Amino acid sequence: MTALPIGTRYSRKHTVSQADINRFAAVSGDTNPIHIDPTAAAATRFGRTIAHGMLLYGYIRAALRVLVPSGVQRTQTLSLTVRRRAVARQC
Repeated sequence: MTALPIGTRYSRKHTVSQADINRFAAVSGDTNPIHIDPTAAAATRFGRTIAHGMLLYGYIRAALRVLVPSGVQRTQTLSLTVRRRAVARQC
């Protein structure tokens, strides 16, 4: 098995749509208004709906699969820097 060296960097852009967030809310059961209700979310410090953390992790996990196709995740220690809020975008 191949391991990623500590400090490996990978960059990828992905646009998260409100439809993506709504589908994730439906399958996960996490229907917190900050994710799915634009009116309620507008009153928060984010000003709009935001993506679920686990939805974002799913995208990260998919990127790891690209880097190490035969890799197996044995443990999870995740450190990331979010340079922009993960808010829904119109697609």
